[in-house]
Amino acid sequence: MKQWKVTTATLIVVGLILSSLSAIAHAANSAPVGTFNLQVTPSPLVETVKPGTKTTLQLKIRNVGTGTENLKIVPRSFRYDSATGKVQLDDKTPPQIASWLTFAAPTFTIQPGQWFTEQIAVNIPKTAGFSYSFALEISRQKILQAPTAGHAINGSVAVFALLNVDRPDAKSELKVVNFTADKKLYEYPPVTLAVRFNNTGNTILQPSGNIFVQRGVTAKTPMATLAVNAKDSYILPGTQRSMSATWNSGFATYQSTTNSNGSVTKHLVVDWQKFAQFRIGKYTASLVAVYNDNGRDVPVQGTVTFWIIPWRAIIGALLVIALLVWFVRWRGKRRTEKAVKRALAAQAAAQKKTEAEKKGA
Repeated sequence: MKQWKVTTATLIVVGLILSSLSAIAHAANSAPVGTFNLQVTPSPLVETVKPGTKTTLQLKIRNVGTGTENLKIVPRSFRYDSATGKVQLDDKTPPQIASWLTFAAPTFTIQPGQWFTEQIAVNIPKTAGFSYSFALEISRQKILQAPTAGHAINGSVAVFALLNVDRPDAKSELKVVNFTADKKLYEYPPVTLAVRFNNTGNTILQPSGNIFVQRGVTAKTPMATLAVNAKDSYILPGTQRSMSATWNSGFATYQSTTNSNGSVTKHLVVDWQKFAQFRIGKYTASLVAVYNDNGRDVPVQGTVTFWIIPWRAIIGALLVIALLVWFVRWRGKRRTEKAVKRALAAQAAAQKKTEAEKKGA
């Protein structure tokens, strides 16, 4: 039998190989998990479909993270709270439309920096309703384990899908519940104007329009024009949604600054180039918004009034005026007293002179 000689050099080489393999294994186990970061377009996914037809939607997904992502896409139902404006995903109950959806790639892989296009077939039956809203959740196929402390790492992104069904008996109707300013009286701008819409129809609506700030309802030229629904939000059937716009322009305005600790401070900023835009008195804000009803723009309107009274500046100005009046009167009184003294002194001197002349005679 052949015998192998184990020399010191051999042991050193074997040790180095084992050390290298151990280092490679440790590096593989402790490699940082790629950051989950997806870019999805369009968001939201909005489409009008016809009943009894098949429509294909496209959703483009880009991996903006640092590692390869093995992903899956599933439909989810969600609830919208009209009171709070919050959306809550439901990961247990599938949406009503789930059985009508077919994904070309329910699971897929995207390399860092790459795009992937998901094809979504929507087979709408003839008996479909008027509108459907659901979420498309894109998440990792498997929950990853972090290298330290055994923490699980997962990532997901939800894209909202809004479908209107093109039916002849569809009803689009939007009402203004209220249109208000956050205060009735301001010292200086900003003025926050909020409109609350109520979708009383059965289709998904997206209002647009403007708020005109002016001196009065009959003013021909507005002082400011503010966009309604600047974020292009949608309102689901049977729900209410509040949208706001802020007017903060003028000679003196309050500006907010966010501090390093997250707190917000408010300070007065004076722009002398806008001296002619000193805000004081009564103002009117007029809402003119529209929504689409089968290709026709239907207007909704509202009006609210508010006051801007820079009371501290007014009190300061009144105090200055009072001091000026007091000073003028005080100076006048002093001058009168001096004039009387001079007159009395002159009279006394004349009397003494007359008496002296009489004695000399």
